Amino acid sequence: LYHLLNGHPSLACAAETDLNLLATLFHELAFRYDHHLLNVNSPMGLDSYLRFSHADILTLYRTAVLLLLRRLDSGNTNLHIGAKSPILIHLLEPFHRLLPEARFIHIVRDGRDVTVSAWFNNVRNTHGAFKQQFPTPGSFIDLCARRWSQAVRAGKVFQERHPERYHEVRYEDLHRDPETALRAILDFLGADPASIPLCIQAGDFQRLSGGRQRGERNDASFYRKGMPGDWRNHFSPDDERRFLAIAGAELRHAGYL
Repeated sequence: LYHLLNGHPSLACAAETDLNLLATLFHELAFRYDHHLLNVNSPMGLDSYLRFSHADILTLYRTAVLLLLRRLDSGNTNLHIGAKSPILIHLLEPFHRLLPEARFIHIVRDGRDVTVSAWFNNVRNTHGAFKQQFPTPGSFIDLCARRWSQAVRAGKVFQERHPERYHEVRYEDLHRDPETALRAILDFLGADPASIPLCIQAGDFQRLSGGRQRGERNDASFYRKGMPGDWRNHFSPDDERRFLAIAGAELRHAGYL
């Protein structure tokens, strides 16, 4: 989705951005500063030292986020600027209050495929260390199913409260009919749909994977396979039952059952 959006001349999407970590760091900075001044002033019996308020921290955080996003500003007056930040799904409500003009696109994928994809991604990124804790995709199900279902529920809750600010798109729909799915996304953003072919070209699996066709597997690549339904090649019947026991309601609600 990051590549698809960046293919549009009026859209600019930053790569992975951990805006949650940034918020934590600003709170930590303010706490350390206030604690330091407390230690300096309390021996003298002074308590009128300058502290950061919660509103101050929010102002600093908002300013930092906007400064970062401004790096993508090309001077195009129609430009829509965004960032890829999957973990933000758990802070949609406070982030919406902080930036009420923001819009959120949540890409949802079958949680069983997410489990398999995340397992291979973690194994690759940790040079096998992850595999010592989770030797198979099946051993990763309990943790991944919980996290996936929590993310799906968080999106639905926010959508009910702010339907005009939230758009959900399924990975499988982007795969099956990218033009229709992209048209809905661009309509949500208020961007010109005439550039859909450019978006599709930018997100082409063959281009991103270095020449492989969808379905041609390379476990050493982030673009490992690019096919929905791969969980069937890695889940046992018991694995599927375990996943359904944890996240079956969310799978059904998202249309995967």
